[in-house]
Amino acid sequence: MMGIVPPIALAAIFYGKFVSRISKRTMEATATLTKLSEEKISQIRTIKAFAQEKKEEGVFKENVEAIYKFAIKDAFASVRIKIYK
Repeated sequence: MMGIVPPIALAAIFYGKFVSRISKRTMEATATLTKLSEEKISQIRTIKAFAQEKKEEGVFKENVEAIYKFAIKDAFASVRIKIYK
């Protein structure tokens, strides 16, 4: 019994750090997208003047896809934790 507890505790610690890193990356990506969106909204006249709507749309889409990927990983990791609690 005592030989099983330490490996399980170590695994839980490493898994917790893994989930924490994924959550942090998701939050950082969301913050980056929010900052980018605010900047582009304030510069909308310049973007329209130089016909850069498609370019900016592509940049926004890439950031949203990155957040989506992080959020999916975060959701799966969190579900696994909740199942075992």
